[in-house]
Amino acid sequence: MSARPPIHSRTATIPHLGCLLALLCSTACWPGYLRLQLEAPPNVNQGLPLHVLLRAVEPPEYMRDSRTSIGNLLAVSDPSVLVDVVVLPPRSQRWTRTLWIKRPGNKPVGVYFLFAAPQGTWKVLLEPPLPLQLRLELRNQSVAPVRGSGGKVLPFL
Repeated sequence: MSARPPIHSRTATIPHLGCLLALLCSTACWPGYLRLQLEAPPNVNQGLPLHVLLRAVEPPEYMRDSRTSIGNLLAVSDPSVLVDVVVLPPRSQRWTRTLWIKRPGNKPVGVYFLFAAPQGTWKVLLEPPLPLQLRLELRNQSVAPVRGSGGKVLPFL
């Protein structure tokens, strides 16, 4: 006859798992991930869908990146691309979207917003050490950073 542990000892770990998950979610931290929160006014990007692309990129390449070169990355499978998402902004209210990005080791992360008619900053470079979380405020056709918890944000172009 094989000895089986009592049922209560096997299920006792489920509440502990739930508590751990709740703690991780409430602190907005997930090991190995960056929590990026996008906030925008109504009618951002003229109410049109907004492409957001994040990629692992070194500063010299980031400085050379143009809207055309980033747009071309949308059509190919590039290993540097971490996230490629289209946000459909509501036209009548302010909105927030949260993205979880797997950290690319110790590499900087470029965040690119492909606005229909950019007026100012359309890209941001996050240098290591990456923050645990970062909030980016979008304007109608540009982006302005708000510091997260740690990390360094390079000047915009």
